[in-house]
Amino acid sequence: MQTTGIGGVYVVVEDMDRAQRFYENALGLVTKFRDRSSWCQFDTGNVSFSLSSPEEAGGRAQSVVVVFKTGQLAGIRQQVEDAGGTFCALRDMGSHGTIATFTDPDGNDFQVLIPSAKLRD
Repeated sequence: MQTTGIGGVYVVVEDMDRAQRFYENALGLVTKFRDRSSWCQFDTGNVSFSLSSPEEAGGRAQSVVVVFKTGQLAGIRQQVEDAGGTFCALRDMGSHGTIATFTDPDGNDFQVLIPSAKLRD
């Protein structure tokens, strides 16, 4: 797998309203997008910083999750498993693309995003 950058970082929160207010007030972040109580994305420049509900994160993540971008899905699972990681889930996110969730050898979650535009190429 060849990554093309970090697609984003998100923090799993229990109370979306409280967390959104915290990051707006504490760091002066500006909300770019909000999907009810599931997701809140801030305008932070080149790398997305977001808040996620536990459900939106797939029910596994409990802290910070790094999302790596890549152009292909083929071979990613095998490569991660060969390196000592674990495959957890694959999720079709419609027009956003497909996201695969893994854990590293220490049990930390990370995800790989294959944007939908790349899937059509």
